[in-house]
Formats: sequence, structure tokens, C-alpha cells
Amino acid sequence: MKLIVLQIGICVCLLGLWLFVKRFFDVQDFIVPKASSVLQYATRHAWSRLGDFWWTLQCSGLAFALAILLSIGGSVPLAFSHKIARWPLVLAVVVQGIPIVAIAPIVGLYLGLDMAFEVTVALLIAGRPIYIISAKAMASAPQEVYIDACFLENKNKLHRLVAMLKYAKGPVLSVIRGSSPLAVVGAIVAEYIGVGKGLGFQVYHAATSSNTPALYASAILCTGCGFLFFAMVDTICAVLLPYGCPKES
Repeated sequence: MKLIVLQIGICVCLLGLWLFVKRFFDVQDFIVPKASSVLQYATRHAWSRLGDFWWTLQCSGLAFALAILLSIGGSVPLAFSHKIARWPLVLAVVVQGIPIVAIAPIVGLYLGLDMAFEVTVALLIAGRPIYIISAKAMASAPQEVYIDACFLENKNKLHRLVAMLKYAKGPVLSVIRGSSPLAVVGAIVAEYIGVGKGLGFQVYHAATSSNTPALYASAILCTGCGFLFFAMVDTICAVLLPYGCPKES
């Protein structure tokens, strides 16, 4: 909740700076438009922009859900075999060095510039930190975790996995909370590249047509979409794991 309040405060400060610049400095409208022009454009195209907003939000949500499932699922082998336990960490190092945005156009050539491409790009961007932290957190679980839970090496592997997930719960939920805006960023990047709909496409269209009010309105909606998505994920994570470290007994 504190992070959400801080983000809203930053937005209010930026809005105040925008109004201050237009009020006291002679800045041309094609660089910094009037707030009334942006509001007029947003009102005139409200329904279509809300449709773009919903498209970006739903693609971000789908990509983020897949990122969580695949990232945590990719770390599961750590609990089942010592022989393959090192491979998730090796893969995490490899994934960390992949320039996702740079290879996004190549992904689009194979998948086509549609929803599948947008979800894939958002998944790759948002899922990378989740996978890296999840793999490292599960791999760092000490043997005492399993002993305390009465799950020794020759016991049920499923019980061993449960103990590992409980140990890594804090870091995993923290990185999920922090990575949620990346899903929106990934969706917007894919739309900007050429999906043909969504807020990112509106940013591209406004920039190429030199429509500054539309560009500012689209940018504000992109920010709002990121804030809304983060607030939803943050609320869920706060319920599962409240802020702060647990007190020692």
C-alpha cells in the first residue's frame, strides 16, 4: 500500500510540474500540450481508448500468470533430483543475458503480430526475474528445512517440494510483486512493435502522426494501466505474505 501511495504521489508531482511549465514558461504545444487539449482528446475517444486499455490489461494479466506458472514450475526440478538440480540455475544465468526487447521482432516473425506475440513478449520480460529469483531461492533451501519437516532424502519427493516452496515463499512473492509492472511494459512494447491494437499501438500512432495530445493521453493511460495492474498483484501478494519480516519468537 505504501508503494501505491508513493507512485500516486509521484504522478501528482509530475502533473503539477506539467501545469507549472505550461503556466510560467513559453513552451510550444507540440512539445508540451495544454491539459485541456489532452482532456478534450481523451473525452472524444473515451470508448476506443478504454478498449485499448482493456486489451493491454488482459494481455498483461495472461502473460504474468503464465510467467509465474512457468517460472516456478521451471524451478521444481530442484526438489526432485540432485543430478538435475544445477540445471535450473544454469538456465537462469543464460536467461539473464538474453536481450528480450532486441529479439522481440524476431519472435514476431515466427508467431505473427497478434495476441500470441504480445503475450510471449510480456511473458519473457516479466518472467525472467521471477524465474531467476525462484530458482535461486529454492536452491538455497538448507537441508534443515527438510529435516525439520520430517522429509528426509528417502521420503516422499512431493513433501520435499512442499517444504522447499514454503521456504522460498517470501522471496518468490516479493519478486512477483516487484515484477508485475514488467508485464504491462512487455505488452506495450509488443503493441508498439506492431500488434495493431492496445495502448502501445496508440502511442506509436500518435508519435508517427505528430498528435501530441493523443501521445500524452496514451502515455497517461499506459501509466494508469501499470499502476492498476501493480495494485491488483500487490493486494494479492499482501494477503498471502504481508509486508515486513515475521517476528522471531
